[in-house]
Amino acid sequence: MSAPTPLAAWFAMLLLASGDAAEPPDSTGARKQAVEQFPELGRAGSPLNRKFLELYNRAKRAKSPVLQKADWPLLIAKQANAELSPTREAKPKDLAPTPPLPSPSDITLPISTEPIRFKVPVGEEPGLDPDGLKPARQYKEFTLKAQVIPPAKRVIPANVPPGNSPNVWRTLSAFRRAAKGGDIEPIKQLYVPEAWTLLDGGDGRFLRYMSTLADARVPLIAETDGRLIPILDAGNGLVKSLPMKAKGNIFLLDEPTDLSPETATALDELVQAMKKTPIDELIVK
Repeated sequence: MSAPTPLAAWFAMLLLASGDAAEPPDSTGARKQAVEQFPELGRAGSPLNRKFLELYNRAKRAKSPVLQKADWPLLIAKQANAELSPTREAKPKDLAPTPPLPSPSDITLPISTEPIRFKVPVGEEPGLDPDGLKPARQYKEFTLKAQVIPPAKRVIPANVPPGNSPNVWRTLSAFRRAAKGGDIEPIKQLYVPEAWTLLDGGDGRFLRYMSTLADARVPLIAETDGRLIPILDAGNGLVKSLPMKAKGNIFLLDEPTDLSPETATALDELVQAMKKTPIDELIVK
C-alpha cells in the first residue's frame, strides 16, 4: 500500500485534477483535519480519495456555497466517508459539529435569466375540416426574460440553502416547510406585508391551497419589474406563479399590482398554457 501523500502536495494534485487554477478560500486547517481524521484520503487512487474528488467536482460544477466555507475539505471528506461506509463512524475527535454536505437535490441552480420567446395556443384546438384534415393550431408569441430549469433541478430543496444574499431557492424552501407544517403564521411571515393584506389568506381554504404547492416542481423562473417569479407546477393542472421581491437580504412573496398590462397578460397566459403543455413545448425554437 502506498504511503500517504504529503498534505500540501495532495491538495495541489486535487486542484489540478479538478481543473482549478486558483485555490478556494483558505482551508488549511480543515485540510489538515480531514487528512488526520481520514488518513486514506491522502492516498492517491484510494476509494475515499476518488469519492472525495467526485463530490468535490460535483459541488464545483453546481457552484455549491459549501465551497465558500473555510472547512469545505472536512465537510466533503465526511460526506465521502459516509457514502462509502454508511455504518462506519469516523474516529472521534474534539471537533465542533459541522453541517452535512447538501445532497444533490439540495444543491440549487444559480439564477440566470435571459430573453426567451414563448408561444401559447389561442382558442380551442381545431377539429377536422370537411375534407378530414386538421387545421394548424394557432399560437400567440411573446418574449419574457426567464430561465427554464432543467428537470433534475426543479425540486424545491428540503433544506434551506445557506448564504446571506437574497436567494429565491431559500424562500421557496422556507415556503415548502411552512406549507407542509399546516400553520398560517409561517406562511404569512414570508409575504410582503402589503401583499398579505390583498390575499386575505387567513382561512382554511387558503392554507389547504398552499399545502398543495408544497411538493410542486419549478420548471420556470421569470424576471420582470424588479421581481423574480417562480412558476410552480404541482401536477393535475395546478400551476401558480409565485412572485418574489427582494427585501434586504431575503426574497419575500409578493402580489404585485404594478406589472405592465402586457407583462401581466403574458405571465397569465403562460401559466394557463403550462396547465396542459410542458414548458419545453411552449418555447419557440
